[in-house]
Amino acid sequence: MTGPAGASRFRARSLLVYLALPAALLAQAERLPLVAVAALAVGLAPLAGLAGFKALAMSWHWPNNRPWYVGDEVYVRTTVTNNSRRTTPVLTVAAESPGLSLPTVTLPTLRPGETANVTAPFTLVARRGPAPMSRTTHAHNRLQGSGKAVKLAAVGTLMPAVRPRPVPPPARLLEQLSRPTEDGYGTGRKGGSDPLSLRRFASGDPVSAVHWRSTARAGVPIVMEREQLASGMLVLLVAASGEGAAWEAAIGRAAGLVRGASTLAVPVAVLAAAPAQQLAGNPSHDLVQDWLAGLGVAGPADPGLVGQAVRLAAGGVVAVLSCEPLLARAVAEAGADRRNVVDLLAAPW
Repeated sequence: MTGPAGASRFRARSLLVYLALPAALLAQAERLPLVAVAALAVGLAPLAGLAGFKALAMSWHWPNNRPWYVGDEVYVRTTVTNNSRRTTPVLTVAAESPGLSLPTVTLPTLRPGETANVTAPFTLVARRGPAPMSRTTHAHNRLQGSGKAVKLAAVGTLMPAVRPRPVPPPARLLEQLSRPTEDGYGTGRKGGSDPLSLRRFASGDPVSAVHWRSTARAGVPIVMEREQLASGMLVLLVAASGEGAAWEAAIGRAAGLVRGASTLAVPVAVLAAAPAQQLAGNPSHDLVQDWLAGLGVAGPADPGLVGQAVRLAAGGVVAVLSCEPLLARAVAEAGADRRNVVDLLAAPW
């Protein structure tokens, strides 16, 4: 017989065979009745059945319809199906994942083919990126009341990222973030300085919008729509990371700025001193939030990185996330408007 269930039964029978010989010798030496030997074998049978735990199918389920943030309470459902041919004892499952303290759940006895579901809440206590889970199963001997722990390897279940709780930025900073600049990118909307299209005058158009040269050619009033320039990018410059409550608060401010940029449709870019922490291309706001969740150690900033942040911002906001006290000043000295440089570690904003 092959498969996990067959292998478990084979190991259980092998254990009973090894126990049978010393039990028989003991019974012969001590003149124990055959009934006592049978009782001894029955008493050891649940321990032999511990090998059958590998025939249990275990999975976890949690809500995937929203992001996870530090401080949230999440309900996790543990589902276990008994795929073996024997009834399982009471099981206590302790799940672990880096940075999180998960609840311990107790499952009832399961007959062959039975499934049990246990739902328990736990609090997200710290930010972190997506991380695997591992589990420790405690099997309780029903005859003696004792327990045996079976440590199982990681089951490949990846828990979502836990994002930092966003700290809303002040109104003046949001206004600065959304202010159009000459170096800003084109949005394709009306209301800037670059020509977008020509069309006939319509009721409600301001007279200042009339393009007189085109009007003279066409013989009817012509209006020139102009493209609206948005602000530059929000650039997160991350270097010389820290630790502790002040550092976590700074990361929360960064998350608040990214959320504000998302609301205003302002793109965001990330520059980090550690190459492994870089986010290339034009990352989405959600991707940056998950990146902040797993932000680790960053090295010191070099002058080239500072200049790159100023150029990339294109007149927008450079948010400095660093424990280097002079880094924000270096960004301003590299050509950025001081009003557009934000030191996220400073409190208040």
